[in-house]
Order: sequence, then structure tokens, then C-alpha cells
Amino acid sequence: KIAFYVITGIFTFFSLIGAGYELSMHPDGVKLLTHLGYPDYFNYILGVGRLLGIVGIWQTKVPFLREWAYAAFVIDFVAAIASHLFVGDPFSAAFPAFMNLVIVLASYVTMRKVSKK
Repeated sequence: KIAFYVITGIFTFFSLIGAGYELSMHPDGVKLLTHLGYPDYFNYILGVGRLLGIVGIWQTKVPFLREWAYAAFVIDFVAAIASHLFVGDPFSAAFPAFMNLVIVLASYVTMRKVSKK
């Protein structure tokens, strides 16, 4: 249980920072999405989705919503990794998304273990 709260807390912390970065239309974020071939407004979609996903992960009333939130984060991070690689960026550019993927998967695995008890 402790592992779930620590891992998910870390993931939530970084996701909140990311959502703030996206929703504020930070120039570096806009530049990055433009480089990857996405329109500027995609920052808003990602930021709102990230906030909703955080709520979905922490809520305990609707189990399938929690599962969907985890699935959405996995899709987001896999798409981010693929986007970097498709535009020719080195893996180091996709590494933050890769680390987020590892952390969210660890959160999911620990959540499943906690919810079975």
C-alpha cells in the first residue's frame, strides 16, 4: 500500500507540473509540440486530460474509470515516445516520456495489488 501511495504521489506531482506547463501555454511547450507536428491548442487538450486522469486515478468509487485513466496515460506516453522518434529525435528526447511510462505502469501494478486486498 505504501508503494502505491509513494509511486502514485510522485507521478501525480510530475503530472500536475506538466498540466500547469501545458495549460499555461509555456513557450517551450508550444515549441516542442510544434516541433512534433501538433497544433498549439493541443497543449490545452493534454493539460485538461492530465488533470482528469489524475482525478480518475485517485478516485476509488468507479473502478473502470480508474482503469481508463491509467490506459489514457499509457497511450499518452507511448504516443509521446513515438512522436519524438518519428520526427527523428534521439531517444534521449523521448526519455522523460519513457520514465513517466515506467512510473505510471508501476503505479498501476501497485494499485492492482492494493485493490485485490
